[in-house]
Amino acid sequence: MQILLLIIVGLSLSIDAFSLSLAYGLLNLPKNKIIITSLLVSLFHFIMPILGNNLGSFVKKFVDFDYKFILILVLMIILREMIKNIDQELEE
Repeated sequence: MQILLLIIVGLSLSIDAFSLSLAYGLLNLPKNKIIITSLLVSLFHFIMPILGNNLGSFVKKFVDFDYKFILILVLMIILREMIKNIDQELEE
């Protein structure tokens, strides 16, 4: 199960980096700006999963909860934001 989770996280980060490279390829930006931004994004793609794992392990030591509730809460917040954005677009 752990290896499947790692594969899914790696795949999602790869898709995110691919979409970023497509966006930069379509824009006519200077090469140095593309390189700097790509390096920063790759740095964040490296640091954020490690930071999230460490923070989650730290919080789990103090609070015993089921991760499914946090997942449901995050997905509900994302859904609310999506609905709010759709309402704003319809009003314009």
